[in-house]
Amino acid sequence: MPVKLYYVADLEFALDEDPITTGDGKSLVECPFDGEILGARNGPLATGHIEDVGTGTGTYTEIQIRNTDAGRDYFTTKPRFNVDDGDVNGRAVLSGGVLRVEPTFKQGNLLALDVDSLPSGNDSARATVWLTCGFWRQVD
Repeated sequence: MPVKLYYVADLEFALDEDPITTGDGKSLVECPFDGEILGARNGPLATGHIEDVGTGTGTYTEIQIRNTDAGRDYFTTKPRFNVDDGDVNGRAVLSGGVLRVEPTFKQGNLLALDVDSLPSGNDSARATVWLTCGFWRQVD
C-alpha cells in the first residue's frame, strides 16, 4: 500500500551577480515533489545572505519568489536585504516578507527568484536565499 511521507528541506536560490541587476528568473529551482512554503503569522521561513548589500537611496535589494508554471508570486510583501542592516563589511541577512495564502507548488514546477528593486548605488552583489518547504513524497 502506497504511503505519503512528509519532510522538510530548503530550496536554495543562488544569485552570483556582481553587481546584482533587476529582472525575472535570476535563479531557478525545480520542485522535487509536491509541497508548500512553510511559514505562519511570524512570517515565511525564508532566509538569505548577501555579500554586499550596496549603497545609496532606495535602501534595499528586494526579491520575489515566483512559480513560473502557476503564474503565482509567493510574497504579498516582498523580503529584502536592507542597506541599513549591513555589517562593517557590507553583508546582511534577508528580512521581512509576508507569505500569500496559498504557498503551494507541484512536483516539477519551476520556482524563480526575481530581483525587483536595488539601492541607487547599483553595487549590491552575490546573494543566496533559502526557502524552507514541506514536501509530500509517495513511496510504495
